[in-house]
Amino acid sequence: MTATNKTTNYELSQFVGSDRPAWLGDYNSDMLKIDKQLKRNADDIASATAGGLTSVAHTADLTGNGTSGSPLGVASTIAKKTDIPDVSGFATTSALTSGLASKVDKTASQPGTLGLTATELDSMYKDENGIVRVGTSRD
Repeated sequence: MTATNKTTNYELSQFVGSDRPAWLGDYNSDMLKIDKQLKRNADDIASATAGGLTSVAHTADLTGNGTSGSPLGVASTIAKKTDIPDVSGFATTSALTSGLASKVDKTASQPGTLGLTATELDSMYKDENGIVRVGTSRD
């Protein structure tokens, strides 16, 4: 059985505990739907901005209207804020990164055959003792 439920907008698979998904079918079908919608969104954005953006709605914290003649900027009320906390005593991102990098064992690696393939996942079954096995059932 494939997914019992589907999402509202794109009908992507939503599994329940008793479902027996066909990973190659369900997963690949869902990824194709996602890929097509992402491409559609990218094309829509490209065509909307190709003619030039005419205006961007925003709060009073920004200035300008988002066009090349009037780009968005930070309003003077934000730029002159005085209640921003002092963070000078905190560690910087680069200090944290370099400190962690010196503690990481860079020689460790995982074997290239870690995990099951999609075909193996699709061939999984539970035997009469409740043990999950990969392959063909002896029924």
